[in-house]
Amino acid sequence: MDIHEKITAVSGYLANKPGCLAAPISDETLRQYVAFHMLHDQIKVCWDDFGACCGVVIAWQRNGQDDKPFAWEPGDPAGDSWWWDQIAADEPQTAMALVIEFVKEKPWLLSMAGTARRNGKIRHYKPWAICRELEIGMKRYVN
Repeated sequence: MDIHEKITAVSGYLANKPGCLAAPISDETLRQYVAFHMLHDQIKVCWDDFGACCGVVIAWQRNGQDDKPFAWEPGDPAGDSWWWDQIAADEPQTAMALVIEFVKEKPWLLSMAGTARRNGKIRHYKPWAICRELEIGMKRYVN
């Protein structure tokens, strides 16, 4: 699968996940959004055995915990917090695995505050809260 096919698959996946996007956007803008995050290494994607997208996490480092929406700016490597923009997956275990991939690559994010859009609402998290969220998920979804 080439990069254009991946972008199309991921954007189609996000477009078809109810409540995933904060506001309606065009297919082209959504493809640009996905490509932007791929370019800046701010996205993790899970593919099933048939090559279909089955999970997406988009997050970036930034300054502050304001509710500022995505503004076409790359993450700030000197930022003091994380914005978790998309956490979407067919299975909860997939979402957890993708978040863990971010943590493995950027372990310092654990010690930073975070902001996420969950179920249509902005939520603020204290440093290390992601550990608690993953612990709850492990107890709930992993046998």
